[in-house]
Amino acid sequence: MSPSYPLISNLSVVQNVALIKEYHEGWSRRRAEKYVMDLLKKFNMEEIGAKRNPNLASQERFVALLLRALLMPGDVVIVDRPFVIMPDVDRAEFMINALHGLEEFFNQCFVLDYVWNEERYLGVNHETPLR
Repeated sequence: MSPSYPLISNLSVVQNVALIKEYHEGWSRRRAEKYVMDLLKKFNMEEIGAKRNPNLASQERFVALLLRALLMPGDVVIVDRPFVIMPDVDRAEFMINALHGLEEFFNQCFVLDYVWNEERYLGVNHETPLR
């Protein structure tokens, strides 16, 4: 998830993520926002749609950033140091489940993290494809 596309704090999550479809594919705002709400429903997180970045919990922010990254053109996603975004999360399951739920958006995923976070990945085979 690229730091060059941060969440804009004065926009809601839905507006932030919808911008990708509006800008890159010319979708109408209404269509793009409905699409994003449908994606949030996949995670039972539709309540974060109206929230703004400063009001998000770490897992909510991760999902918003992940959606933005996955809607960008391309078929590879790189998750850079996810526990910097989610310091209060002890295990990688949330991230892995989120990636599994959205795997139709990418062909390859790379998670880059610090060695000292290795314990958070116990039980997750880092070489196993999601598909």
